[in-house]
Amino acid sequence: MNREQTCIDNASTHGVAKLGDLLRGALGLLSVASHGHDVTISDICIDSRLVRPGSLFVAVPGTKAHGITFARQAFERGAVAIVTDVANAPELDGLFIRVPDARVAAARLAA
Repeated sequence: MNREQTCIDNASTHGVAKLGDLLRGALGLLSVASHGHDVTISDICIDSRLVRPGSLFVAVPGTKAHGITFARQAFERGAVAIVTDVANAPELDGLFIRVPDARVAAARLAA
């Protein structure tokens, strides 16, 4: 897969968005950790190898591994937060946003 298949450039599709606004609008979440709501999102990715500074990484289940397995890699590449449906996220420094279904969240964020 190439970048266009696994990442959405948020600025070209939605304009520049703050994490809190994006999550409230796309996912209906009413609150985001106070230290994360003002973070600017550059793009939304489901492939951790393509994350860059400013990305929102959505950790979806795959055929061989769940995306949450690559949380450390996503943060190292510059992800500002990770959206996941895994209840016990890895013990990493970074913002995790828990949702009931990561695939549904990815679709709504992409719309």
